[in-house]
Amino acid sequence: MMNKKSTYITIIIITILIVQIYASSINILSVPSSKKIIKLLSIESFNDTIIASGYVSVNKRKNPIIILAKNKVATVYQFSLPYTAYFKTSKIIGGYIYSIGTIYVPNSLSYDILFVKFKPPDKIIWVKTYGSERYDSGSDFILSSNNTFILIGDTYSYSKLGDADILIMKTDEEGKILKSIIIGTEAYDDTARKIKKLKDNNFMLLGETWSYNVSMSDVFLVKINNNLNILWANSYGGPSYEEAIDLEEIRNEMWIIGVSRSFVLGGNDGFVLRLDKNGNMLSILGIGSNDDDGLLTIGYENSTVYLLGYIHLRENEQDPLIAFMNAQNGEIVNMYLLEHEGYETLTAFSKDPHLFIGKMSIGNDTIFAIKYSNNAPTNKFVYYSTLQVKQIGILKIKNFKEYITFGDWKKRKQALIKKPVSPVEWNTEGNITYFDIPRKTSIIQTGEYVKKINWIKEIGKTLENNVPLLIMSIPFIALLLAAIILKTKKILIRRFS
Repeated sequence: MMNKKSTYITIIIITILIVQIYASSINILSVPSSKKIIKLLSIESFNDTIIASGYVSVNKRKNPIIILAKNKVATVYQFSLPYTAYFKTSKIIGGYIYSIGTIYVPNSLSYDILFVKFKPPDKIIWVKTYGSERYDSGSDFILSSNNTFILIGDTYSYSKLGDADILIMKTDEEGKILKSIIIGTEAYDDTARKIKKLKDNNFMLLGETWSYNVSMSDVFLVKINNNLNILWANSYGGPSYEEAIDLEEIRNEMWIIGVSRSFVLGGNDGFVLRLDKNGNMLSILGIGSNDDDGLLTIGYENSTVYLLGYIHLRENEQDPLIAFMNAQNGEIVNMYLLEHEGYETLTAFSKDPHLFIGKMSIGNDTIFAIKYSNNAPTNKFVYYSTLQVKQIGILKIKNFKEYITFGDWKKRKQALIKKPVSPVEWNTEGNITYFDIPRKTSIIQTGEYVKKINWIKEIGKTLENNVPLLIMSIPFIALLLAAIILKTKKILIRRFS
Protein backbone atom coordinates (compact mmCIF):
# COMPACT_ATOMS: atom_id res chain seq x y z
CA MET A 1 0.00 0.00 0.00
CA MET A 2 1.38 3.45 -0.94
CA ASN A 3 2.27 5.86 1.83
CA LYS A 4 1.40 9.56 1.72
CA LYS A 5 4.88 10.58 0.53
CA SER A 6 4.75 8.18 -2.44
CA THR A 7 1.24 9.39 -3.30
CA TYR A 8 2.36 13.03 -3.32
CA ILE A 9 5.35 12.21 -5.53
CA THR A 10 3.12 10.31 -7.96
CA ILE A 11 0.68 13.25 -8.13
CA ILE A 12 3.53 15.70 -8.78
CA ILE A 13 4.98 13.52 -11.58
CA ILE A 14 1.56 13.15 -13.24
CA THR A 15 0.97 16.91 -12.97
CA ILE A 16 4.35 17.66 -14.58
CA LEU A 17 3.60 15.24 -17.44
CA ILE A 18 0.17 16.80 -18.02
CA VAL A 19 1.66 20.31 -18.08
CA GLN A 20 4.41 19.16 -20.45
CA ILE A 21 1.91 17.56 -22.84
CA TYR A 22 -0.27 20.67 -22.72
CA ALA A 23 2.69 22.98 -23.33
CA SER A 24 3.85 20.97 -26.34
CA SER A 25 0.42 21.19 -27.93
CA ILE A 26 0.03 24.96 -27.65
CA ASN A 27 -1.06 26.46 -30.94
CA ILE A 28 0.28 29.98 -31.38
CA LEU A 29 -2.87 30.89 -33.27
CA SER A 30 -4.78 30.75 -29.98
CA VAL A 31 -2.18 32.77 -28.06
CA PRO A 32 -2.53 36.59 -28.00
CA SER A 33 0.27 38.48 -29.76
CA SER A 34 1.36 40.09 -26.50
CA LYS A 35 2.03 36.63 -25.02
CA LYS A 36 4.26 35.24 -27.78
CA ILE A 37 7.63 36.20 -29.19
CA ILE A 38 8.70 35.19 -32.70
CA LYS A 39 12.49 35.20 -33.12
CA LEU A 40 14.17 34.51 -36.48
CA LEU A 41 17.73 33.17 -36.27
CA SER A 42 18.47 32.87 -39.99
CA ILE A 43 16.99 33.79 -43.37
CA GLU A 44 18.00 32.29 -46.72
CA SER A 45 16.76 32.37 -50.30
CA PHE A 46 16.13 29.39 -52.59
CA ASN A 47 15.16 30.48 -56.09
CA ASP A 48 11.90 32.40 -55.66
CA THR A 49 11.26 31.30 -52.05
CA ILE A 50 12.52 32.90 -48.85
CA ILE A 51 12.97 30.53 -45.90
CA ALA A 52 13.47 31.68 -42.30
CA SER A 53 14.23 29.63 -39.18
CA GLY A 54 13.85 30.33 -35.48
CA TYR A 55 11.34 29.82 -32.71
CA VAL A 56 8.19 31.15 -31.11
CA SER A 57 8.34 31.60 -27.36
CA VAL A 58 5.12 31.05 -25.41
CA ASN A 59 5.26 31.14 -21.61
CA LYS A 60 9.09 30.88 -21.81
CA ARG A 61 8.85 27.69 -23.87
CA LYS A 62 10.47 27.70 -27.32
CA ASN A 63 8.75 25.92 -30.20
CA PRO A 64 10.71 25.70 -33.49
CA ILE A 65 9.28 27.56 -36.48
CA ILE A 66 9.98 27.79 -40.20
CA ILE A 67 8.58 30.58 -42.39
CA LEU A 68 8.26 30.15 -46.16
CA ALA A 69 7.62 33.42 -48.02
CA LYS A 70 6.63 33.30 -51.65
CA ASN A 71 4.57 35.66 -53.78
CA LYS A 72 1.71 37.16 -51.78
CA VAL A 73 1.90 35.17 -48.52
CA ALA A 74 4.32 33.83 -45.95
CA THR A 75 3.38 30.58 -44.22
CA VAL A 76 4.48 30.04 -40.63
CA TYR A 77 5.01 26.38 -39.61
CA GLN A 78 5.13 25.78 -35.87
CA PHE A 79 6.54 22.46 -34.62
CA SER A 80 5.27 21.03 -31.35
CA LEU A 81 8.00 18.72 -30.01
CA PRO A 82 8.26 17.03 -26.60
CA TYR A 83 10.79 19.58 -25.34
CA THR A 84 11.76 23.19 -25.91
CA ALA A 85 13.81 23.64 -29.11
CA TYR A 86 14.70 25.99 -31.95
CA PHE A 87 15.82 25.82 -35.59
CA LYS A 88 19.06 27.54 -36.61
CA THR A 89 19.12 26.85 -40.37
CA SER A 90 16.63 25.45 -42.90
CA LYS A 91 17.01 24.47 -46.56
CA ILE A 92 14.75 23.33 -49.38
CA ILE A 93 16.02 20.10 -50.99
CA GLY A 94 13.99 18.05 -53.46
CA GLY A 95 10.65 19.43 -52.34
CA TYR A 96 11.35 18.71 -48.65
CA ILE A 97 12.39 21.08 -45.88
CA TYR A 98 15.38 20.10 -43.75
CA SER A 99 16.17 22.01 -40.56
CA ILE A 100 18.95 21.86 -38.00
CA GLY A 101 18.92 23.31 -34.53
CA THR A 102 19.05 22.49 -30.84
CA ILE A 103 16.71 20.72 -28.43
CA TYR A 104 16.72 20.69 -24.63
CA VAL A 105 16.79 17.26 -22.99
CA PRO A 106 15.38 17.49 -19.42
CA ASN A 107 16.53 14.03 -18.31
CA SER A 108 20.18 14.90 -18.93
CA LEU A 109 19.79 18.64 -18.16
CA SER A 110 21.62 19.30 -21.42
CA TYR A 111 21.10 20.11 -25.11
CA ASP A 112 21.32 17.93 -28.22
CA ILE A 113 21.48 18.58 -31.96
CA LEU A 114 18.09 18.55 -33.69
CA PHE A 115 17.68 17.53 -37.36
CA VAL A 116 14.24 17.44 -38.98
CA LYS A 117 12.79 16.55 -42.38
CA PHE A 118 9.24 17.53 -43.28
CA LYS A 119 6.96 17.94 -46.27
CA PRO A 120 4.77 21.08 -46.27
CA PRO A 121 2.21 21.68 -45.09
CA ASP A 122 2.16 19.32 -42.10
CA LYS A 123 3.86 15.97 -42.77
CA ILE A 124 6.87 15.29 -40.56
CA ILE A 125 9.03 12.57 -42.16
CA TRP A 126 11.41 12.21 -39.20
CA VAL A 127 12.84 14.06 -36.20
CA LYS A 128 16.40 13.09 -35.25
CA THR A 129 18.47 14.17 -32.28
CA TYR A 130 22.17 13.59 -31.64
CA GLY A 131 24.23 14.29 -28.56
CA SER A 132 26.13 13.17 -25.53
CA GLU A 133 26.47 14.13 -21.87
CA ARG A 134 26.95 17.90 -22.14
CA TYR A 135 25.96 20.76 -24.40
CA ASP A 136 25.70 19.96 -28.13
CA SER A 137 24.12 22.34 -30.65
CA GLY A 138 23.51 22.26 -34.40
CA SER A 139 24.77 25.14 -36.57
CA ASP A 140 24.51 24.23 -40.26
CA PHE A 141 24.33 21.36 -42.77
CA ILE A 142 24.84 20.72 -46.45
CA LEU A 143 23.86 18.11 -49.01
CA SER A 144 26.88 15.99 -49.95
CA SER A 145 27.26 13.19 -52.51
CA ASN A 146 24.91 10.18 -52.87
CA ASN A 147 22.09 11.89 -50.94
CA THR A 148 24.17 12.13 -47.76
CA PHE A 149 24.40 15.14 -45.45
CA ILE A 150 27.27 16.76 -43.58
CA LEU A 151 26.12 18.32 -40.31
CA ILE A 152 28.21 20.67 -38.17
CA GLY A 153 27.77 21.95 -34.66
CA ASP A 154 29.49 22.84 -31.42
CA THR A 155 30.06 20.35 -28.62
CA TYR A 156 31.37 20.38 -25.05
CA SER A 157 30.72 16.66 -24.56
CA TYR A 158 34.09 15.27 -25.58
CA SER A 159 36.57 17.69 -24.03
CA LYS A 160 38.43 16.78 -20.84
CA LEU A 161 39.11 20.45 -20.11
CA GLY A 162 35.60 21.72 -20.85
CA ASP A 163 36.43 23.65 -24.01
CA ALA A 164 34.33 23.70 -27.18
CA ASP A 165 35.09 21.51 -30.21
CA ILE A 166 33.55 21.28 -33.67
CA LEU A 167 31.34 18.25 -34.19
CA ILE A 168 31.05 16.99 -37.78
CA MET A 169 28.61 14.23 -38.69
CA LYS A 170 27.85 12.51 -41.95
CA THR A 171 24.36 11.00 -42.23
CA ASP A 172 22.37 9.12 -44.84
CA GLU A 173 19.18 10.49 -46.38
CA GLU A 174 17.19 9.21 -43.38
CA GLY A 175 19.37 11.06 -40.88
CA LYS A 176 21.20 7.95 -39.64
CA ILE A 177 24.80 8.67 -38.62
CA LEU A 178 27.39 7.15 -40.97
CA LYS A 179 30.45 8.84 -39.48
CA SER A 180 31.09 11.40 -36.74
CA ILE A 181 34.25 13.16 -35.59
CA ILE A 182 35.30 16.12 -33.50
CA ILE A 183 38.07 18.50 -34.50
CA GLY A 184 39.72 21.32 -32.61
CA THR A 185 42.80 22.73 -30.99
CA GLU A 186 43.82 21.32 -27.64
CA ALA A 187 42.55 23.21 -24.56
CA TYR A 188 40.95 26.09 -26.52
CA ASP A 189 37.46 26.86 -27.81
CA ASP A 190 36.87 26.20 -31.52
CA THR A 191 33.44 26.73 -33.08
CA ALA A 192 31.92 26.67 -36.59
CA ARG A 193 28.76 28.47 -37.65
CA LYS A 194 28.59 27.64 -41.38
CA ILE A 195 29.65 25.03 -43.95
CA LYS A 196 29.98 25.99 -47.63
CA LYS A 197 30.52 23.78 -50.67
CA LEU A 198 33.45 24.83 -52.87
CA LYS A 199 33.82 24.60 -56.63
CA ASP A 200 36.31 21.73 -56.26
CA ASN A 201 33.55 19.70 -54.48
CA ASN A 202 35.24 20.01 -51.09
CA PHE A 203 33.79 21.91 -48.13
CA MET A 204 34.85 24.86 -45.98
CA LEU A 205 33.95 25.31 -42.31
CA LEU A 206 33.80 28.92 -41.09
CA GLY A 207 34.00 29.99 -37.48
CA GLU A 208 36.42 31.16 -34.81
CA THR A 209 39.26 29.78 -32.69
CA TRP A 210 40.78 30.98 -29.43
CA SER A 211 43.96 28.94 -29.88
CA TYR A 212 46.34 31.82 -30.56
CA ASN A 213 45.13 34.41 -28.05
CA VAL A 214 43.05 33.02 -25.18
CA SER A 215 41.40 36.40 -24.58
CA MET A 216 40.55 37.07 -28.24
CA SER A 217 39.45 34.86 -31.14
CA ASP A 218 40.67 34.55 -34.73
CA VAL A 219 38.94 33.66 -37.99
CA PHE A 220 38.96 29.86 -38.27
CA LEU A 221 38.77 28.09 -41.66
CA VAL A 222 38.90 24.31 -42.05
CA LYS A 223 38.77 22.67 -45.47
CA ILE A 224 37.48 19.07 -45.51
CA ASN A 225 36.53 16.56 -48.18
CA ASN A 226 33.47 14.35 -48.53
CA ASN A 227 35.01 11.70 -46.23
CA LEU A 228 35.53 14.29 -43.46
CA ASN A 229 39.30 14.30 -43.94
CA ILE A 230 41.01 17.61 -43.09
CA LEU A 231 42.74 19.11 -46.15
CA TRP A 232 44.01 22.23 -44.35
CA ALA A 233 43.17 24.41 -41.35
CA ASN A 234 44.22 28.04 -40.85
CA SER A 235 43.43 30.93 -38.56
CA TYR A 236 43.63 34.59 -39.56
CA GLY A 237 43.50 37.71 -37.47
CA GLY A 238 44.91 40.84 -35.93
CA PRO A 239 45.51 41.69 -32.28
CA SER A 240 41.86 41.48 -31.22
CA TYR A 241 38.60 39.58 -31.83
CA GLU A 242 37.65 38.06 -35.22
CA GLU A 243 34.95 35.66 -36.47
CA ALA A 244 34.19 34.34 -39.98
CA ILE A 245 30.52 34.34 -40.97
CA ASP A 246 30.14 33.81 -44.73
CA LEU A 247 32.15 32.91 -47.85
CA GLU A 248 31.80 33.40 -51.60
CA GLU A 249 34.07 32.05 -54.33
CA ILE A 250 34.88 34.76 -56.85
CA ARG A 251 36.96 33.71 -59.85
CA ASN A 252 39.83 31.69 -58.30
CA GLU A 253 39.63 33.43 -54.92
CA MET A 254 37.76 32.94 -51.66
CA TRP A 255 36.20 36.06 -50.16
CA ILE A 256 35.37 35.70 -46.45
CA ILE A 257 33.38 38.25 -44.44
CA GLY A 258 32.61 38.60 -40.75
CA VAL A 259 33.24 40.74 -37.68
CA SER A 260 36.56 42.09 -36.36
CA ARG A 261 37.79 44.35 -33.58
CA SER A 262 41.35 44.74 -34.92
CA PHE A 263 40.94 47.73 -37.24
CA VAL A 264 41.75 51.35 -36.37
CA LEU A 265 38.13 52.37 -37.09
CA GLY A 266 37.20 51.47 -33.51
CA GLY A 267 34.67 49.06 -31.99
CA ASN A 268 33.52 46.06 -34.02
CA ASP A 269 33.84 46.35 -37.80
CA GLY A 270 32.97 44.25 -40.81
CA PHE A 271 35.83 42.75 -42.78
CA VAL A 272 36.45 41.33 -46.26
CA LEU A 273 39.31 38.82 -46.32
CA ARG A 274 40.52 37.66 -49.75
CA LEU A 275 42.40 34.36 -50.03
CA ASP A 276 43.74 32.31 -52.89
CA LYS A 277 42.50 28.73 -53.33
CA ASN A 278 45.25 27.45 -51.00
CA GLY A 279 44.28 29.78 -48.18
CA ASN A 280 47.07 32.36 -48.65
CA MET A 281 46.15 35.95 -47.82
CA LEU A 282 45.69 38.45 -50.66
CA SER A 283 44.13 41.43 -48.85
CA ILE A 284 42.10 42.43 -45.79
CA LEU A 285 39.67 45.36 -45.75
CA GLY A 286 37.61 46.78 -42.88
CA ILE A 287 34.24 48.57 -43.03
CA GLY A 288 32.71 50.36 -40.05
CA SER A 289 32.40 53.30 -37.71
CA ASN A 290 33.81 53.77 -34.21
CA ASP A 291 30.95 51.72 -32.77
CA ASP A 292 29.29 48.32 -33.34
CA ASP A 293 29.40 47.21 -37.01
CA GLY A 294 29.68 43.92 -38.91
CA LEU A 295 29.10 42.00 -42.15
CA LEU A 296 26.82 38.95 -42.29
CA THR A 297 26.34 37.97 -45.93
CA ILE A 298 28.32 38.17 -49.16
CA GLY A 299 27.02 37.57 -52.69
CA TYR A 300 28.38 37.89 -56.22
CA GLU A 301 26.84 38.52 -59.63
CA ASN A 302 28.01 40.17 -62.86
CA SER A 303 31.34 41.50 -61.49
CA THR A 304 29.60 43.05 -58.48
CA VAL A 305 30.06 41.86 -54.90
CA TYR A 306 27.21 42.51 -52.46
CA LEU A 307 27.94 42.97 -48.75
CA LEU A 308 25.09 42.97 -46.26
CA GLY A 309 25.37 43.68 -42.55
CA TYR A 310 24.86 46.47 -40.03
CA ILE A 311 26.50 49.81 -39.17
CA HIS A 312 26.28 52.30 -36.31
CA LEU A 313 26.61 55.71 -37.99
CA ARG A 314 23.52 57.49 -36.75
CA GLU A 315 23.72 58.43 -33.09
CA ASN A 316 22.27 55.72 -30.82
CA GLU A 317 21.04 53.77 -33.87
CA GLN A 318 22.25 50.54 -35.52
CA ASP A 319 21.09 50.27 -39.12
CA PRO A 320 21.20 47.65 -41.88
CA LEU A 321 24.13 48.20 -44.26
CA ILE A 322 24.36 47.56 -48.01
CA ALA A 323 27.73 47.87 -49.76
CA PHE A 324 28.54 47.29 -53.44
CA MET A 325 32.10 46.26 -54.40
CA ASN A 326 33.90 45.96 -57.71
CA ALA A 327 34.94 42.31 -57.98
CA GLN A 328 37.88 43.18 -60.25
CA ASN A 329 39.76 45.51 -57.91
CA GLY A 330 37.99 45.00 -54.57
CA GLU A 331 37.00 48.67 -54.25
CA ILE A 332 33.76 49.82 -52.60
CA VAL A 333 31.51 51.53 -55.19
CA ASN A 334 28.50 52.55 -53.06
CA MET A 335 27.29 52.19 -49.48
CA TYR A 336 23.76 52.61 -48.12
CA LEU A 337 22.08 52.39 -44.74
CA LEU A 338 18.43 51.67 -44.04
CA GLU A 339 16.78 54.06 -41.63
CA HIS A 340 13.86 52.85 -39.55
CA GLU A 341 13.02 52.16 -35.94
CA GLY A 342 12.83 48.46 -35.15
CA TYR A 343 15.10 47.20 -37.93
CA GLU A 344 17.38 44.33 -37.09
CA THR A 345 19.63 43.63 -40.08
CA LEU A 346 19.97 42.28 -43.62
CA THR A 347 20.97 38.62 -43.83
CA ALA A 348 20.40 37.28 -47.36
CA PHE A 349 20.00 38.16 -51.00
CA SER A 350 18.28 36.63 -54.01
CA LYS A 351 19.50 36.74 -57.61
CA ASP A 352 16.11 35.98 -59.18
CA PRO A 353 14.27 38.11 -58.34
CA HIS A 354 16.93 40.62 -57.24
CA LEU A 355 16.23 41.11 -53.54
CA PHE A 356 18.04 42.12 -50.38
CA ILE A 357 16.34 40.19 -47.57
CA GLY A 358 16.32 40.74 -43.83
CA LYS A 359 14.25 40.82 -40.69
CA MET A 360 12.57 43.69 -38.92
CA SER A 361 10.85 43.83 -35.54
CA ILE A 362 7.20 44.83 -35.67
CA GLY A 363 6.18 43.46 -32.31
CA ASN A 364 7.67 40.18 -33.57
CA ASP A 365 10.40 39.45 -36.13
CA THR A 366 9.12 39.56 -39.69
CA ILE A 367 10.70 39.16 -43.15
CA PHE A 368 11.22 42.13 -45.46
CA ALA A 369 12.77 42.46 -48.92
CA ILE A 370 14.07 45.33 -51.05
CA LYS A 371 14.63 45.11 -54.81
CA TYR A 372 18.00 46.20 -56.19
CA SER A 373 19.34 47.04 -59.65
CA ASN A 374 22.53 48.58 -61.11
CA ASN A 375 24.45 48.78 -57.84
CA ALA A 376 21.65 50.53 -55.99
CA PRO A 377 18.42 49.66 -54.12
CA THR A 378 15.20 50.50 -55.98
CA ASN A 379 11.96 51.86 -54.56
CA LYS A 380 10.33 48.44 -54.22
CA PHE A 381 9.79 47.26 -50.63
CA VAL A 382 7.70 44.32 -49.37
CA TYR A 383 7.22 42.72 -45.96
CA TYR A 384 5.08 40.04 -44.33
CA SER A 385 3.08 41.13 -41.29
CA THR A 386 -0.42 41.68 -39.96
CA LEU A 387 0.73 45.16 -38.84
CA GLN A 388 1.37 48.18 -41.05
CA VAL A 389 4.74 49.86 -41.72
CA LYS A 390 4.42 53.44 -42.94
CA GLN A 391 7.79 53.90 -44.60
CA ILE A 392 11.54 53.28 -44.47
CA GLY A 393 14.47 55.39 -45.54
CA ILE A 394 17.40 54.34 -47.73
CA LEU A 395 20.26 56.77 -47.32
CA LYS A 396 23.28 56.79 -49.61
CA ILE A 397 26.39 57.27 -47.47
CA LYS A 398 28.04 60.23 -49.18
CA ASN A 399 31.40 60.09 -47.39
CA PHE A 400 31.62 56.27 -47.28
CA LYS A 401 35.40 56.20 -47.86
CA GLU A 402 35.84 57.49 -44.31
CA TYR A 403 34.50 54.15 -43.06
CA ILE A 404 36.92 51.94 -45.02
CA THR A 405 40.40 50.91 -43.95
CA PHE A 406 43.00 48.19 -44.54
CA GLY A 407 44.50 45.89 -41.95
CA ASP A 408 47.61 43.83 -41.30
CA TRP A 409 46.55 40.32 -40.30
CA LYS A 410 48.56 37.17 -39.74
CA LYS A 411 47.89 33.70 -41.11
CA ARG A 412 48.62 30.74 -38.86
CA LYS A 413 48.46 27.05 -39.66
CA GLN A 414 46.46 25.06 -37.11
CA ALA A 415 47.44 21.58 -35.98
CA LEU A 416 44.07 20.05 -35.14
CA ILE A 417 43.13 17.16 -32.94
CA LYS A 418 40.75 14.86 -34.80
CA LYS A 419 39.07 11.86 -33.23
CA PRO A 420 36.01 9.70 -33.90
CA VAL A 421 33.08 9.99 -31.49
CA SER A 422 29.76 8.21 -31.07
CA PRO A 423 26.89 10.59 -30.29
CA VAL A 424 23.71 9.02 -29.04
CA GLU A 425 21.12 9.03 -31.81
CA TRP A 426 17.43 8.97 -30.91
CA ASN A 427 14.11 9.65 -32.60
CA THR A 428 11.24 11.71 -31.34
CA GLU A 429 7.85 12.78 -32.64
CA GLY A 430 5.86 15.94 -33.05
CA ASN A 431 3.18 17.71 -35.03
CA ILE A 432 2.84 20.90 -37.09
CA THR A 433 0.36 23.74 -37.11
CA TYR A 434 0.53 26.50 -39.70
CA PHE A 435 -1.02 29.79 -40.77
CA ASP A 436 -0.47 32.49 -43.41
CA ILE A 437 0.73 36.08 -43.09
CA PRO A 438 -0.10 38.50 -45.94
CA ARG A 439 2.51 40.34 -47.98
CA LYS A 440 2.34 44.13 -47.82
CA THR A 441 4.10 47.02 -49.52
CA SER A 442 5.23 50.36 -48.16
CA ILE A 443 6.96 53.61 -49.10
CA ILE A 444 10.72 54.02 -49.47
CA GLN A 445 12.20 57.47 -49.00
CA THR A 446 15.65 58.00 -50.49
CA GLY A 447 18.30 60.50 -49.48
CA GLU A 448 21.91 60.97 -48.44
CA TYR A 449 23.61 60.44 -45.12
CA VAL A 450 26.21 63.03 -44.17
CA LYS A 451 27.82 62.69 -40.78
CA LYS A 452 27.07 65.57 -38.41
CA ILE A 453 29.87 66.10 -35.92
CA ASN A 454 28.93 66.93 -32.32
CA TRP A 455 32.14 68.66 -31.32
CA ILE A 456 31.31 68.83 -27.60
CA LYS A 457 30.64 65.09 -27.56
CA GLU A 458 33.80 64.35 -29.59
CA ILE A 459 35.94 66.38 -27.17
CA GLY A 460 34.29 64.58 -24.26
CA LYS A 461 35.02 61.20 -25.85
CA THR A 462 38.65 62.18 -26.48
CA LEU A 463 39.11 63.27 -22.87
CA GLU A 464 37.36 60.13 -21.58
CA ASN A 465 39.49 57.82 -23.74
CA ASN A 466 42.70 59.54 -22.64
CA VAL A 467 42.17 59.90 -18.89
CA PRO A 468 45.37 57.94 -17.98
CA LEU A 469 47.42 60.06 -20.41
CA LEU A 470 45.95 63.27 -18.98
CA ILE A 471 46.73 62.21 -15.42
CA MET A 472 50.31 61.34 -16.36
CA SER A 473 50.75 64.67 -18.14
CA ILE A 474 49.60 66.85 -15.21
CA PRO A 475 53.14 67.35 -13.80
CA PHE A 476 54.46 68.29 -17.27
CA ILE A 477 51.56 70.70 -17.84
CA ALA A 478 52.21 72.26 -14.42
CA LEU A 479 55.91 72.72 -15.21
CA LEU A 480 55.07 74.19 -18.61
CA LEU A 481 52.60 76.65 -17.08
CA ALA A 482 55.15 77.61 -14.39
CA ALA A 483 57.81 78.20 -17.06
CA ILE A 484 55.39 80.33 -19.10
CA ILE A 485 54.42 82.38 -16.03
CA LEU A 486 58.07 82.85 -15.02
CA LYS A 487 59.06 83.88 -18.55
CA THR A 488 56.11 86.30 -18.79
CA LYS A 489 57.08 87.82 -15.43
CA LYS A 490 60.67 88.42 -16.60
CA ILE A 491 59.42 90.08 -19.81
CA LEU A 492 57.10 92.36 -17.83
CA ILE A 493 59.90 93.31 -15.39
CA ARG A 494 62.21 94.21 -18.27
CA ARG A 495 59.51 96.22 -20.01
CA PHE A 496 58.52 98.28 -16.96
CA SER A 497 61.91 98.63 -15.25
